[in-house]
Amino acid sequence: MGKTELNPKSLDGRGLRVAVVAARYNPKVADGLLKGSLLALQGIGIPEQEIVIYRVPGAFELPLLAKQIAKTGKFDAVVPRDRNPHGLRRADHG
Repeated sequence: MGKTELNPKSLDGRGLRVAVVAARYNPKVADGLLKGSLLALQGIGIPEQEIVIYRVPGAFELPLLAKQIAKTGKFDAVVPRDRNPHGLRRADHG
């Protein structure tokens, strides 16, 4: 299976609404991941007002809340931020 590389310059996030879920535990790591996610999302054209941040106590709760948020249908994507490299999760993959 080949590696797929995305060129950020080719991505257009205008018109998308995104939820970002991040843990409060280990703020040194979690806050850095959150900040990087916000910069990346804004870098592809998603305005700050279309990004909603949810915080959970720790990594255990992260996928639970991300799944609940995805099921609402209010977002085009849900970004769970933990120390894993899995990246974006599409909201319609509930």
